[in-house]
Amino acid sequence: MNDTPETPPTNATSAPGLRVLVVDDDPDMQRYLRLCLERGWGRRCTVEVCGDGDEAVLLAERKRFDLVVTDVRLPRMDGYALSAALDRMPTGAGVPVLFVTGEPDCAARASAFVDARADRALLTKPFNSTRLAAALDPLMEAR
Repeated sequence: MNDTPETPPTNATSAPGLRVLVVDDDPDMQRYLRLCLERGWGRRCTVEVCGDGDEAVLLAERKRFDLVVTDVRLPRMDGYALSAALDRMPTGAGVPVLFVTGEPDCAARASAFVDARADRALLTKPFNSTRLAAALDPLMEAR
């Protein structure tokens, strides 16, 4: 989180694009991910954020997202349970999920979890907008 994403072209935020859900209990990480996704990823997207897996499930039941970026460790429902819940709902099945973690024990478990699926990936902290884009692009290409 040591860089500032580029400013988007003026029409990037007004044009329709990907709908992204960011799930993280850290408000600073929420803001950083939103900024990276809206301004620095190179794709037009609309970002919604929430602080835990339960809230994410409620949002995903009401609308379809094209991508979910979630912390592995969350209050009440962790990223793995969120991923499984998305798979069980019509609006969430098949949606690519990027897991983010800064904890080595979570990274080892997440690696095993994501290796089995092309629509799941892992990004370890610390990261910058370039590494975030590099993790997201293959997920979206596989869609």
